[in-house]
Amino acid sequence: MDEIIYYLSKLIPYIFIFLIILAIIAIIFSIISYKKINSKNIAIFGLFMDLKTKDIISISLLILYYINVVASLFINEITIITLIILITPIIIFNIINKTVFKLIKSIISTLFIYLLLIFKSIFFNYLIDVSVLWYVVLIFAILCIFIFLYSSYSFVKNIDIIVKDNQYVKRTKNNK
Repeated sequence: MDEIIYYLSKLIPYIFIFLIILAIIAIIFSIISYKKINSKNIAIFGLFMDLKTKDIISISLLILYYINVVASLFINEITIITLIILITPIIIFNIINKTVFKLIKSIISTLFIYLLLIFKSIFFNYLIDVSVLWYVVLIFAILCIFIFLYSSYSFVKNIDIIVKDNQYVKRTKNNK
């Protein structure tokens, strides 16, 4: 019980940081969506034009998740707090979008990334404490690259789903 209270006390600052980053990203997307379109920012506006508030918050949560995964690549101490920080934006994202099946799939995917981060930490500790061997460095580098690519793919795929759903809704409204 004391260990749980200890981990929860360590989590309180991250909750505030999580809420602040989420609010900043949502405000940035809201400001971008109200700017005038010109040739310099057409690529951003083409993707995010006419998004609802739910979609802006969803994209903000995805960006927060992606930032957390990439930041975890540079952290050696992987704890249960890291898992909570990784899984919270994905759970909120799936609750907002009302996707139960994707929630289970996303939790499994996040647990997989967490497991890979633990392996990365083990290989890094081996390199620091025992010996620097070329094949351990190669495994460590490949593992880091895989985590980065897998999280990037997941990020782009989820944003693509949001944008396509939004375009589908616009097309069905225009056909009526």
